[in-house]
Amino acid sequence: SATANSTIDPDSAPAKTALFLASAVFHTLTNKPLLHLILTALFHPLAPVSEGGLIVKAKPEAVSRSSSTGQVCVRADSDASNFYAFGQDSGDDNEDDCKSDTQGDNDQKCVFVLAPALSNVFQSTVDPLHGAPDTKENPYRRAILACLGGTDGMSALQTLAFFTTDAAFSTIDQTFTSKIILGAGIKSPTTFVGNYVLETISALCIGIMTAALSSSHEIWNLEFNPFATNALLHAAACDEMAHSTASKLVEHRVRQSKAYLAQLPDRIGKTMPSFSMNGRSSGSSKSTDTDLITDQLFFDAHLVKEKSIVESLGRSTASTTDGETKQNGPFFVPVTQKSSLDDVSSHVCRKPVDLLAADDVLAPIRSGARSAFAHLQIDAFSRFFSGAIPSDQEQLTSLYGKMCTDGGGGDENDDNDEEASYDGCSGPDRCIFSPLDDNVASALLEQEMDTGNSSRHHHDSQHPQPGSVVGLVGRAAFPCVCEVSPESLSLFTDKGACVVAEGVKWQSLYLVILGKYMILAEPEKGGSGGNGRVVSSCRLACLRAEKDDPSAED
Repeated sequence: SATANSTIDPDSAPAKTALFLASAVFHTLTNKPLLHLILTALFHPLAPVSEGGLIVKAKPEAVSRSSSTGQVCVRADSDASNFYAFGQDSGDDNEDDCKSDTQGDNDQKCVFVLAPALSNVFQSTVDPLHGAPDTKENPYRRAILACLGGTDGMSALQTLAFFTTDAAFSTIDQTFTSKIILGAGIKSPTTFVGNYVLETISALCIGIMTAALSSSHEIWNLEFNPFATNALLHAAACDEMAHSTASKLVEHRVRQSKAYLAQLPDRIGKTMPSFSMNGRSSGSSKSTDTDLITDQLFFDAHLVKEKSIVESLGRSTASTTDGETKQNGPFFVPVTQKSSLDDVSSHVCRKPVDLLAADDVLAPIRSGARSAFAHLQIDAFSRFFSGAIPSDQEQLTSLYGKMCTDGGGGDENDDNDEEASYDGCSGPDRCIFSPLDDNVASALLEQEMDTGNSSRHHHDSQHPQPGSVVGLVGRAAFPCVCEVSPESLSLFTDKGACVVAEGVKWQSLYLVILGKYMILAEPEKGGSGGNGRVVSSCRLACLRAEKDDPSAED
């Protein structure tokens, strides 16, 4: 019941400990009856009225004897479900002598006080023939939903609450999960199940994207939570109402993310007015500044591992006829991730990190790059989630470690989802990947992407292609000399114009600025001299101009 307003508030320690232990339980235990009762206790809309309930006693079956060898051993967790029903039966002594061997005082009993009442709530939810027990509103569910939504002073517990929720939803079969957390199996003529669906899905959707405005730099910090989307995926997979509600709420979060992202260049420009962006002059226009900042957000190395956003995108791999592998198809990002106990431990033990440290002059734009990548993730998740999500646990599990190109489900006979090769996060085999929006990918990468689907065939017609002819009259054309490598020799038509000096082959070209592209062109052979033939081209945003340091010259 502890509340906290910051990640270092000491009052949050008891609640954080409880959430950590709950995560550890779902990650480590395999006893299904016990896990079902814990899920019921934490997430079911209703709690049992414990006063005057049935108390079950059973012998402590701590060891077992093998029926074939007679060897006595400590009973394993996977075998315990046959002996501890946790309130689902009368708890009579096991009559199969070859399965049990009780040591010590025969009068010793395991007493289950709350388990029988919880078992009645669980059975009445999943079994239509089971009678409805006496219940009340579940206070633990209310507290966890507050943690997930970051309400009631619970913002410091939000991440840990999602770790717990994801561990619970991913461990237990989706049919049970849906009926318990969404109240689908509640038998009450006065209860509208849609209220439980809405409050659960709303709390889960709030946490998939968080936005915080730095008080010192006034830069939006967007953070995408792949563990939250994984919990949402499992919660809504088996319920049409939940899926439809969640899809609309996720789309709303995407629109909010777009609004935050649109403000980033202007806010970064105001925060860093004296910072030289790629050598721009102080008299450049506001639109030019915005374009340059946006280019730096996506193309400069401001993410982890010193990578840019474009470099951090994944791509599917395929084997060629000669046995080699190559990357092809659309670019993708991770949109969900199963949590692990190591993830939970790392989060609990991490030190608070100030992304906008005062001594880092690039901190605002680094934060902006993280926010831009987070937007790509939530946008890709929205399109993935709006598709058909497999309701079968095995089918859903098969999506992890793959790039899903046709929404969540697609045709169950279709095996087009490819193995994902990605090093941008820990545990890619625990992730589901989804491609970028076609328009976004085309604008960022500006290259042809043909995945065999005509709707995903893109090509920027404005991008000058090698071999095409461009007019040089009226444009700034700077004479330059470029080294001709053996790999690029085929790009030149007038190979006789090359000059060899000290074993290095050189070619005179024109450097031409054409819109947002830099072009290296050779004079058109046999032409009037007003045109040039494109040898190569690239975006200006992908270039960095550096001025030589005269003091470094000999």
